[in-house]
Amino acid sequence: MEVSRTTSKELISYAVVKPSNQGKRRGEYFRLYYQKNKQKYLQSKQKYLAKLKANKPKTLPSPFQQTKQEQLLKLLINQKSFVPVPQKLKHPIIKN
Repeated sequence: MEVSRTTSKELISYAVVKPSNQGKRRGEYFRLYYQKNKQKYLQSKQKYLAKLKANKPKTLPSPFQQTKQEQLLKLLINQKSFVPVPQKLKHPIIKN
């Protein structure tokens, strides 16, 4: 059994290569087409993302946030928890 050493350059030369004209023309066409219509694609992408964001269902606040909101509402509604403080006092005493 013989073991032959081949270099990477030799392996590349064995690979099947497409005709050079076919790949270049096709790639050039797509590159130029995108360059011409780049603004149109960017605008349509922005519209699509805005549409997704608008249609996204709103998430409910977590239970922690809900309780905090309820406590704040109770404080705002309850007038007894706020005591008017005279302006002359430096350190007011707040009841409740």
